[in-house]
Amino acid sequence: MNMSLVQRYAVVIISVWFQAIWFLAVVGRESTLIVLIVTLILGGGLAARLYQIGWIGLSLLVGLGFAVDTLNTFLELLQFQTPWLPVWLLCLWLAFALYAFVLLPQLNRFPKWSVLCVGGLGGSLSYLAGLKFGAVTTTFSTKSFVSVLFVEWVLMLAIASLLVARFPLVQKEIRE
Repeated sequence: MNMSLVQRYAVVIISVWFQAIWFLAVVGRESTLIVLIVTLILGGGLAARLYQIGWIGLSLLVGLGFAVDTLNTFLELLQFQTPWLPVWLLCLWLAFALYAFVLLPQLNRFPKWSVLCVGGLGGSLSYLAGLKFGAVTTTFSTKSFVSVLFVEWVLMLAIASLLVARFPLVQKEIRE
């Protein structure tokens, strides 16, 4: 594998990887859990070859995401078929955290407010897609569901930006 080529297109590769993780998690859920976990490990392994990973920042972002979704479940904004948060959602948070640490530094050339707004919209609409695919249900109206999640995602991305700045990934020098 030509690692310098992989390194050059790392953001694109990790973006495609994240979308595959999202699809396996949200559409496949428990039925694709083994493939999801293998895909997660392969992507994480590739990222570990490309970057020196700050595990503290990554762990804090995963924990924050899981805490917010736990609160959302308690408030009945999110309801799952299990009494606890599903394993596929943890996998999705792990993938998102790694993706955020790779992607957010690339977005520094844009105004922070626009990154937060677009990210808030993307995050809230991904949950709406999860609702439409049957991965989650809610007691909230669709408008309230998306509005609350938009605010949460704007705040989540603001915190993620701080974590990425404090615990940045460092690109490794690849020798072939």
